[in-house]
Amino acid sequence: MPEGGRTQLTITRDGNIDLPVSVKYRTIDGIAKSSEGDYRPIITETVYFKPGERDISFYVFVLDDSIPETDETFFVELYDPTPEGKW
Repeated sequence: MPEGGRTQLTITRDGNIDLPVSVKYRTIDGIAKSSEGDYRPIITETVYFKPGERDISFYVFVLDDSIPETDETFFVELYDPTPEGKW
């Protein structure tokens, strides 16, 4: 993805979707470093799935630091699902 944009990521819920659930997510540095201005970090956010809802999307903003670079990566961690579910 080019710098200076955003990328849409989607969390897909699996298994029984009849109950409401939530899950927290955050970004984790890989080769791309939020402290170096490569992307805008997500410290902790929570998504809430309504009954019957399978997918929820969110955005991560990739910053334009005007430094020529090869492709860089970061990670998104899902944690603390409530009630416990499959992701």
